Amino acid sequence: MRVRLGQTEVNANDLADSRGIIPADVAEMIRRTRAEEQWERVDSTVTGIGAERLSRGWFETWEDMANADELQWFSGRDTSVGPSYTNQKTERTDWAQDIHHVGIEFKAPPGISDIENEPLDAQITPLLFTQELPGKMRFRVILAESDEVANAPGDHFPAGYGVSYPLVSAAAAPTVFAGNNGEPIVSNTWKFPLPLMLAAKAKITVAAQIDQPLRAALARIPGPGSKILPDKNGGFFNLANWYVIKVTLRGPRYLQLRGARSAA
Repeated sequence: MRVRLGQTEVNANDLADSRGIIPADVAEMIRRTRAEEQWERVDSTVTGIGAERLSRGWFETWEDMANADELQWFSGRDTSVGPSYTNQKTERTDWAQDIHHVGIEFKAPPGISDIENEPLDAQITPLLFTQELPGKMRFRVILAESDEVANAPGDHFPAGYGVSYPLVSAAAAPTVFAGNNGEPIVSNTWKFPLPLMLAAKAKITVAAQIDQPLRAALARIPGPGSKILPDKNGGFFNLANWYVIKVTLRGPRYLQLRGARSAA
């Protein structure tokens, strides 16, 4: 991959260090020759019925999730994963990005006691997932598989979007809306003092491990289950309860200008 600096054409990869990071002054020079647009890298892990068959790194049960040595994001997803869960199915991209923010959303389905086939989905599980798990799960942001640039519990990386506060209703059909971690304000996320100037083809991953005692508890509880819903023909069908951890890396990306030979 080649890029023109003034009258000289060079290999853009030669400008990056071992982590795939281009020095700030050189990166700024290159970025001025590119089309800038706001971008969010998004990737998710899912726990629930049918998830494991769709992608590596997804889990069928709480036990499967608890027994995993590590959960990973941006390390490659199967092509069958839908765009609401990930917009990066490969480890590397053809464009550079300045990453300013990291946000992590813990999203649980609403628990509605009258239609759940697993009672815990209507009671404690959504709250454990969204309120307890963020503080019992260590997240690391890693460049080039070795250089940690962030390391903290999940509740230090608020999502900055989505539903905010939990709601528990004791109405005729008791319901739990588990909420999310942090205020749903875009600026309410982990912010790097200076942006990570990630070169094209550079690898960035996010990894996490669940800590005790929640890890042991998840390994023992049943589920997730599904909701039993009526269909239009008078019968019933099951809608799987999927619990999602969605990681967003936010900041402008730099695309090749029309007619240019390369992007860095």
